[in-house]
Amino acid sequence: HEELRKERFRQDLFFRLKVIEIHVPPLRQRREDIPLLAAHFLERYGARYGRRIDGMTREAVELLIGYEWPGNVRELKNVVERAVAYVRGPFITTEELPEVVVRSARRQDRYTFHGWKQMTLERQEKEFLEKALAEHSGNVTQTAKALGVHRSTLQRLMRRWNLSAS
Repeated sequence: HEELRKERFRQDLFFRLKVIEIHVPPLRQRREDIPLLAAHFLERYGARYGRRIDGMTREAVELLIGYEWPGNVRELKNVVERAVAYVRGPFITTEELPEVVVRSARRQDRYTFHGWKQMTLERQEKEFLEKALAEHSGNVTQTAKALGVHRSTLQRLMRRWNLSAS
């Protein structure tokens, strides 16, 4: 009605279009739609850029769900397009998501039980790895063997937590 009053919109066209009003709540009020929309955009941009992407990691999807989306669906579309452009492997991970999405979603997640539990588990994982590396004098091969994981898995975890062998 505001645009009609300011004479920026034709009155006859307005009344033709106003047969049925459709109210679509903002994305932050329908978080259950985010995984489906993200998958749709992933498929669209994967095809457009000729990229074969199998999906998103669970953590990446959880961050998307936790974000407030002030730019609504258009912002989600842009975030997924950017992730498709940057992804190196078969799955989009948190690495490909913009820092603002990661920081904002994690900041809000701290105040939920799931967020608190996740932070606690992450802290325990890092401390566990630090102690295991220290027990084996920083020897990655021996530490991996003692933990029952492949050396490459331990190295990946060390990179995640910014741990060095020394």
